[in-house]
Amino acid sequence: VFSIKYRTVNFKTVLDEDYREEKLYRYVPGSKKKNRTYSWKKIKAQTGKRVYVDKKAKAYYRDDDGERESEDFYRIRVSASHKATKYWVNEDAIDD
Repeated sequence: VFSIKYRTVNFKTVLDEDYREEKLYRYVPGSKKKNRTYSWKKIKAQTGKRVYVDKKAKAYYRDDDGERESEDFYRIRVSASHKATKYWVNEDAIDD
């Protein structure tokens, strides 16, 4: 990752049926050397579970061919409270 751009957003959505194929991260992947991942069990995840989104990050990187690529990540929490623990997930984990 050579660049990450953050943007404030504010919406509710649900976990996508393929959420298990993704991971829960403490930070946007590539932004920190030691990035912790969490089990979906920690948030009692299930398809259709409501989540609250407050940030979007676009991570830019170069693929194996040297072409510029990007991936979107969203910061979610499972409670309406802004004090709730927040996690970063790939865009494929939520129904956006």
